[in-house]
Amino acid sequence: MRQEIRWAIPEDKTAPCSLGRNGCINTFGLEAWITGNEVIVSPLRKSGDAARCAIALPADVTILNQIIEIFGKVRDEIASRPAQVTS
Repeated sequence: MRQEIRWAIPEDKTAPCSLGRNGCINTFGLEAWITGNEVIVSPLRKSGDAARCAIALPADVTILNQIIEIFGKVRDEIASRPAQVTS
């Protein structure tokens, strides 16, 4: 099972940078898939191709729930920030 999420970058912003085998990768999404006992997460390039970069996580529900909890806390921290004014 392969899942992906892609995002658009506003013209006045730069893409997030992931670091991979060949240096900096402008990241326009993520893909995730399960291989046996691992969950693999890789950045996606603007073309939609996966970059030569991956994070392997254990395919363990407890660990994945902890990761989801951490991302939830990061989301909540970002949401609590005052809105930035752009000109």
